[in-house]
Amino acid sequence: MKKVLVLACFAAVLLAVPNQATAANDNVPIINQGDFAVLYVFHARLDPQAAWTPESAIDSLVDLGIEPLNGWEPTMDMTEATMVQLLRFLDIPVYTSMPDRLVTVNEARAMFERFGRIMVQKLPALVEVHQIPATSIDRHAYGHPYLESSP
Repeated sequence: MKKVLVLACFAAVLLAVPNQATAANDNVPIINQGDFAVLYVFHARLDPQAAWTPESAIDSLVDLGIEPLNGWEPTMDMTEATMVQLLRFLDIPVYTSMPDRLVTVNEARAMFERFGRIMVQKLPALVEVHQIPATSIDRHAYGHPYLESSP
């Protein structure tokens, strides 16, 4: 529990402090919502065997009830406010003091690397609520106890 709290505080500090590299370098790639969705489903391990595209990732997230307030726009740049909202669907404790700031590709990847384990732990609740069937490949790849009893 202490580790999660420390990570949450660390993430909040990282999001609250302006990224000097982004401000100083206009060539830093900004992630769009479609690519963010691909990272999201990959790190949540929704289907480890899938070759995700922005459209398929968005469809899977919408099926789970995960979408921005204004809906998904695959080519729109990701803002911190939207990223925080999407991560909080899985109870990831992140906040922002700069909601309109654009998220870079590296920041998004770092966020998923940092909270990937939490995402995988929260996945069973989403799967159970939305009654997504588990396959034998899923049972092996995820290693979740709830999948062992699935058909």
